[in-house]
Amino acid sequence: NDLHRRNILSRLLPSNADPDCGRGACRGFKLVFTGHSLGAGCAAILSTMFRPKYPDLQCFSYCPPGCTASIGLSKDCEDYVTSIVVGNDIIPRVKVQNFELL
Repeated sequence: NDLHRRNILSRLLPSNADPDCGRGACRGFKLVFTGHSLGAGCAAILSTMFRPKYPDLQCFSYCPPGCTASIGLSKDCEDYVTSIVVGNDIIPRVKVQNFELL
């Protein structure tokens, strides 16, 4: 993908483990992913992909679809992904099993 190919994040947010990365414009800042609804699911998946390189990253997911991740993955990322569900929103309560019934 473009983020990897062009080293965009590495140039902006060099990890502490990568001293040859140069002086990033955002050195000292943490990487934060956020999104709403389907974007929240994408943010959670991206944060899981980038977690090995940026162990301090955080993700804030507003009303993520419930079918985005397995229970195991949800447990694995509970330290860095915060999901916020508002009221009776149905999207966060959607499950893969419900789609399989269709």
